[in-house]
Amino acid sequence: MRNLFLAAFALALGVATPVHADTNGDLKKLVDDAWAAVLKEQPIYASTLGVDTYAGEVGDYTLAAQDRRAAAAAVFLTRLNAIPVVELDAAAKVEAGILRRTLKSAIEGNRFGQRAINFTTYSSWHQQFAGMAENLPFKTKADFESYNKRLAQYGRVNDENIEVANVAIKGKYTQPCETLAGFEGTIGGLKASDVAKSRFYGPYAGKRPEGVSEAEFAALAAEAAKTIETAVYPALDKQLAWYTSSYKPACAKAPGVSAQPGGDKYYAFRVREETTTDLPPEQIHAIGLKEVARIRAEMDQVMRQCA
Repeated sequence: MRNLFLAAFALALGVATPVHADTNGDLKKLVDDAWAAVLKEQPIYASTLGVDTYAGEVGDYTLAAQDRRAAAAAVFLTRLNAIPVVELDAAAKVEAGILRRTLKSAIEGNRFGQRAINFTTYSSWHQQFAGMAENLPFKTKADFESYNKRLAQYGRVNDENIEVANVAIKGKYTQPCETLAGFEGTIGGLKASDVAKSRFYGPYAGKRPEGVSEAEFAALAAEAAKTIETAVYPALDKQLAWYTSSYKPACAKAPGVSAQPGGDKYYAFRVREETTTDLPPEQIHAIGLKEVARIRAEMDQVMRQCA
């Protein structure tokens, strides 16, 4: 009887324990797969993290790519919903919650016309590309070769982004006119008369790493300079001409996303994103006013005490 009891107990452990372990394992596999998808879709970011799988790639900037990423997020969300949350340990439940919110945000965000807004006065594809090297590793010959391959793709990057921005123009999702003063300078200003002083040439303006020979470094630098002159600069010229003739004349006369088609719904979405709550904008605004009043009252009290 004792042996039968021990056998039954062992069987129970063999059934119960793996359920919990497998559930956590399923979540870990899902998180790993979702993260791998992020790195594949953002190859430059992957390189900044030391992942060389996509070295030399720059990614896809089209709306079709956005649809693809949203579709992938939907598949991941379906997998996540199939995992019994109650069987996860405490840390895994938190991770599942974060992943769920991230996936749902990616899916919902892709439904708005504002997804075609692909630049602001604070962030733009040309400035991001110009600063690409700032976070990339440059220790080996392969690192510089990868960078040069990316430089050569700026023409495509520019064309894809202009195509998306044209969708924004057509849908009336353009930036407010009053915020675009001097924006032309952010494009034309990247064309340094001396290529060696261009931001795109940055990796070669610094000290040569010991792992790269003098001859190799000189050859790679010459290749980069030629690419900047023959591929990057012409793309910037094209972008500047497009901006001045197509985008700038279509800038929004009324500031604020609320003035755009479906702007109220998109604004509510962005409020949820920034506050990590499901509260409507009006309630968030009321909370803000209440907090400002509370803080101001405390400041007045401190000033009276110090008087």
